[in-house]
Amino acid sequence: MTLDDVMGLARYETEREQIRRRIIALKRDRRVALGNEVSLVFENHDTVSFQVHEVYYTDAGGIERWTENPVAPSAESPAELREDIRWFLQAFRRPILEARLVV
Repeated sequence: MTLDDVMGLARYETEREQIRRRIIALKRDRRVALGNEVSLVFENHDTVSFQVHEVYYTDAGGIERWTENPVAPSAESPAELREDIRWFLQAFRRPILEARLVV
């Protein structure tokens, strides 16, 4: 995914519900249960794009919108995993969001 893949907030708001329904159905087919406690979801470009679009920050760094669902690495190679980890480390430097504090 590149910066060119990120759609603007206004467009995403108008398409979000349709995208969300499609991603839920897509993830259902990509989930594998490992017993009763663990399941794996095999991510692809569309599922990762959805996760990225669920968190928005303003240009000033304020929080515009966020997701309640966690994101996970979705790499297909060691090099991609290193890149995912690099992005996660950047995210870890940001404050933890608490809904009661961000309104």
